[in-house]
This record gives sequence, C-alpha cells and structure tokens, in this order.
Amino acid sequence: MDLKEEKDFKIMKKIIIAFLFAVSFFAVAEAMVIAKRGGVSEVKIVIPQNPSKVVEYAAKEFKTFTKRMTGVDLEIVSDAQEKPQKAVLIGLSRHSSKKPEGVEDSFRILSSGETLEIVADGRGALYGVYEVLERFGGCEWFAPGVETIPSLEIFEVPDTTDISETPAFELRETDWRHLIKDHAFAARLRFNGQWHSKALFGGSSLKFAKGTGWCHTFWRIVPPKKYFAEHPEWFSLVNGKRVGENAQICWSNPEVTAHVIE
Repeated sequence: MDLKEEKDFKIMKKIIIAFLFAVSFFAVAEAMVIAKRGGVSEVKIVIPQNPSKVVEYAAKEFKTFTKRMTGVDLEIVSDAQEKPQKAVLIGLSRHSSKKPEGVEDSFRILSSGETLEIVADGRGALYGVYEVLERFGGCEWFAPGVETIPSLEIFEVPDTTDISETPAFELRETDWRHLIKDHAFAARLRFNGQWHSKALFGGSSLKFAKGTGWCHTFWRIVPPKKYFAEHPEWFSLVNGKRVGENAQICWSNPEVTAHVIE
C-alpha cells in the first residue's frame, strides 16, 4: 500500500467509525417523550372507561409528578374514545397489551414509538407509575415531606423499554408510624399491609380472619376463661404450676396446636 492509498484508507476508516457512532447514538437516543419543559405535550394519559379508584389515582399521580418535574400538565382521558396518537396507557385499557402473570401488584411497562403502557390492575397500576417516575424521572420518596422531584427539561422513556415486575413478598408492612398514618407515602414505598385498607391506594393485599386481627391473637383464639379449667395443660408451666393469666400458650402441646390450626 503506497502513501496515498494508506491516507485514503485512514480517511475512509474515520468516516465509517463516525457513521457507526452516529447510527448507534440515534438508536440509543430514541425515546417516548412524555413532556418537554416550556411546551404543550400532545401526550394524553388514558385510563379504562370505568376505572377502579386506585387506577384513577395512579393516573393522577402520574399527571401530578409530570407537572412538578416539567411544568407540563397532561390531560387524563377515557379509553372510550379512540386511542390518541401519543398516549400513556395506565391500567387494563382496551388499548393495552396483555397483563403479566402474577399477583395484583404485578405490572408491565412497555414503551415503543409514541405509546407508554403501564399494564396492570389495582395496586399494580400505581406501583408501575411509581416505577416509571423513579427509574426514568429520578423521583425519590424518603419520608413524608422529604423527597426528590427533579426539574427536567425532558421527561422521556426509552422506546425499547419492556419491564415486568412481581414483588417477592405478597404482603409488605412495618410499624413505622409514618407508614401507618400517611397512606399516600406508604403507597409510594409499595406497602400494602393491614394498616393500608383504603381502596384509593389499592387496599390491603391480605385479609386476616375477622375478629382475630393480625397479631397478639393467642388470647382471642384460646381464651383462658374458656379453656383453662378444662385444659390447663394448654397453658404455660411456670415454676411447676400451670398458669392461664399473664402467661402464654404451651406450644409444645400438640392438642393446643391442633386447636389453633382448626
């Protein structure tokens, strides 16, 4: 290869590298643009014609935080009308893809072209909204009134997004007072236990037996006033004496275990 050929080869190599870089850049950069600061978005939030309270709330949360991040106020519409050209579908809309297998809290996030789908029902729709806001908007909630809501020039989701999620634990609960009293904050942290029974936030994932509650239940199930006289062996042996009051159930006794199970 002479000097001219070598020079031409190097020039061609640079051109090819630049072309490949440009192609890869635009391939990565393609996204579903939800809102641009200072503009009026064509995107509409679409929910089922007769949405549950939690799906309706999920759409309002998406609208609220999109406006806080970008200043753009998205419109919420029903799927009774034709699907808008640019849409965020929340819930099991008639325009939606198939819901992922799993519990009510499961969701699927799909983005392609000019449509973002949060495919879920009940609590799953709300959790899917928070996943989008956290993962692609940078929102974070640490405590009531302690949060990070970024100021964005563009709020967008890559158009190759396909995320399915099912929680590892069916019920999620703590006794932290903020999570007990502030149901909106608890929902953002995906808590769904006994304290959170309001339909607006999806309700509790697991109902316990009526009248027993969900903890400190021994005395409701095996009350000493009813069983101690006939079955003292069901109760604690303290200093060689069976004790019913201010004591515990004797779980080493198979009869009392069988009774509680029944």
